[in-house]
Amino acid sequence: IEAVIESGRRGAMIREGARVVLTGLRNAGKSSLFNRLVGEDRAIVSDCPGTTRDVISEVVSITGVPVTLLDTAGLGRSGDPVESAGMGRAMSAVESAELVLVVVDGRRSVGLEEAVAELGLKGSARQVLVRTRLDLGFDGEPGGDRSSGLWTSAVTGEGIRELQEAIGRALVGDEGAGELPAVSSRRQLALLERVLG
Repeated sequence: IEAVIESGRRGAMIREGARVVLTGLRNAGKSSLFNRLVGEDRAIVSDCPGTTRDVISEVVSITGVPVTLLDTAGLGRSGDPVESAGMGRAMSAVESAELVLVVVDGRRSVGLEEAVAELGLKGSARQVLVRTRLDLGFDGEPGGDRSSGLWTSAVTGEGIRELQEAIGRALVGDEGAGELPAVSSRRQLALLERVLG
C-alpha cells in the first residue's frame, strides 16, 4: 500500500504540479535565482537587504513537472513591520511547500542542517541546499570548495540545469510506477492513507 501511495503521489505531482519555495537569509540571492529559473525578471534584485517583502510566484515546467515557484522575503531579524509581515508569509509558504530550496550565499561555509536551524524552518517538505554566486567563488576563490549543496550562478547560468534536474528528482524521483496499480485521484490516495493510518 505504501508503494502504491508513493506512486500515486508522483503521478498527482506530474498532473497537478508542486509548490517549490525559495527561502533563505536576506540578500542570499533568492530573487536572482528565481528570475533565472523562470526565465525573466519577475522579482526586483538589489544589493539592499530586504528588497523582497511579499511572496512572488510563477508557474514553470521543470523536467516536465508543472511547478509553482515562490520567491519569498529573506528571513532574519527586522524592526520593520512590513518586512516582518513578509517573513511571516515566507514561513507560511515554506510550511505548505512540497519542496524547499534553502538558498545560501555560496561564500558562506554553512551546511543544510546549520542553514535550516539558522532560519528556524518548519514543515515536512524535502529541503535542498542551494548555494548561489558560484561566479564569485567560495571564500573569495572562484571555483572553490563545492563539497555540499548545489552550486549555482544566476549571472552565468552555471549549475542551473543541475538544479532543475535535482528539483525534478526531489519531486517525482527517478523511477516510474512500474507494475503497481494506478491511483488516479487525490480521493483514492486519501483512502489508502486512511487504510495505513
